Amino acid sequence: MKISLLSLLIAFAWGQSMFAQTETFDIATFVRPAGWSRAESNGILVLQDRKRVQGRVEFCQIYLFPSQSSNADATENFQAEWDSKVARTFGIDAKPSPQAQTNPEGWTAVSATGFVVWQGVPTEVVLVASTGFGRSASILVTLSPNTYQTELNTFFQNFDYHAPGGDHPLDVHRMHGEPPSSPAGGSLANYVYTPPPSWSQQTLVDGVVLRSPVYDNGESCQLTLLPWRPSSQPLDVEAIGTFRQIFQTDPLTTYPSPPPTMARGTSPQGWEYFTIKKLVGGQEGEARTRGSILLVARVDSQVATIVGTSKDFMVSQCFGLLRGDVWPRFFYSLQFKNARSPGQELAAIQQRLAGSWILATGSMGMAYTFQANGRYADTMATQYRTRVSGSEVLATTTGFFGDGAYSIDGNRMVMKRDDGKRFEYLFRVEQVSKDSGRTWADRLTLMEPGGTGEFSLRRN
Repeated sequence: MKISLLSLLIAFAWGQSMFAQTETFDIATFVRPAGWSRAESNGILVLQDRKRVQGRVEFCQIYLFPSQSSNADATENFQAEWDSKVARTFGIDAKPSPQAQTNPEGWTAVSATGFVVWQGVPTEVVLVASTGFGRSASILVTLSPNTYQTELNTFFQNFDYHAPGGDHPLDVHRMHGEPPSSPAGGSLANYVYTPPPSWSQQTLVDGVVLRSPVYDNGESCQLTLLPWRPSSQPLDVEAIGTFRQIFQTDPLTTYPSPPPTMARGTSPQGWEYFTIKKLVGGQEGEARTRGSILLVARVDSQVATIVGTSKDFMVSQCFGLLRGDVWPRFFYSLQFKNARSPGQELAAIQQRLAGSWILATGSMGMAYTFQANGRYADTMATQYRTRVSGSEVLATTTGFFGDGAYSIDGNRMVMKRDDGKRFEYLFRVEQVSKDSGRTWADRLTLMEPGGTGEFSLRRN
């Protein structure tokens, strides 16, 4: 769990900026403010500083309490901690005005601020009680009012709770409003998929967690499959609402991160899907920024939900733009039991595929024209540039043309050119929006079965 302090109101952050030495206590890791002292007493860690500014003494203490097992919810844990560590200790009778927020890693932090004259000294008191994975932990901050804002903000930005034993699955079922004890085994069994290579799998009563190994950049990604649930809402409304619940942010916003990439389509099995891919928690390129992927799929009157999290897509080795993306292969492997037979969708897929599709880059061009009767034509051109002198560049263009027949088996397309050459792709036809849903464009995406990446063509 990562949390940040802004004007002493606690909210979750999404990453750490570990430019100084990281220290640990119980299940917490943190960076101690420069020059602050550290001491432990009776199992409680105290970080503190005191200084004189223009003849006035300013002080700040951060108390980290050890975690403990808890079956209570976040609100109950906060109230118990407030009563014992704030109300009784400082004699604050006023009821707190707590704020709660849940982060993508599954921790819920509830916080509140109080003011008191303690031993003749005006003091501001902040309590943060965090709950997750059957445990609770709290942090108490006491300070002279309106001081140490920068130090505290930096401290909480670099603060991290991890689940005991290093096991910290994305506890999105709690964020999604579903009780952990819900009998979800049947609906979870309806997922059919192939986990990414080397990823571990943990099956819980209320979700399936797929977790990547830890990569050389310190990244560990996660895919969480949630229980099916009934829904009669349009799928885009369902997806946007679910994203807001899980990530506590509006996916349609354009600040601080760019607009989302949203896609909608229908699988060969006949299930409708809607995906949202967006950076959350900060601006592109910032260490605290995280990549998020949400997929909702409708099978009859039920909705399945899959959530993916990673580092910023620019550096991620799981869902990355440059270093690797396991999402396409996982998506192509995804099926649902009791969905309609692929044969029922063949005619509809051929109709969606019919027409011309093009891909153009600075050195390559590609075009396919598909007919609903199973015939196609393709055109490809590649340009090579060779410098022949200080002022001349020779451009050589090589072109390929062909006609053939194609067949579809689920999400596999086999293309047999009339000259005998054969090509096979995993494919999908969908509509994509990159401006928060204002406009949509058709997209054909292809990936070789043994390949590591996919490419997309737009309708001409």
